[in-house]
Amino acid sequence: MITTPQIDKNKSLLKIQSSFQMQLFFKKYIYLLSISLLPLSFMGQQGTLKGKVLDREDGEFLVGVNIYNDNNVGTITDLNGYYTLNLP
Repeated sequence: MITTPQIDKNKSLLKIQSSFQMQLFFKKYIYLLSISLLPLSFMGQQGTLKGKVLDREDGEFLVGVNIYNDNNVGTITDLNGYYTLNLP
């Protein structure tokens, strides 16, 4: 009667279990990494910049002031000194 040693079965079972644990670890790692990098994809998205332009000396609001960014996207202040700039 030929018997197969139990040690070999246990070793192969341990290898399968450790391989499965490694795969599970890497899946969790990749999942956490992708979730942590997700906010970076929203950086550089469109936005809005709002504000009010006042005179430094007397605090009066300034009407018709040109506001623009580096991409030559701009706006002017309204009658109350407020502006809204849509950023690309």
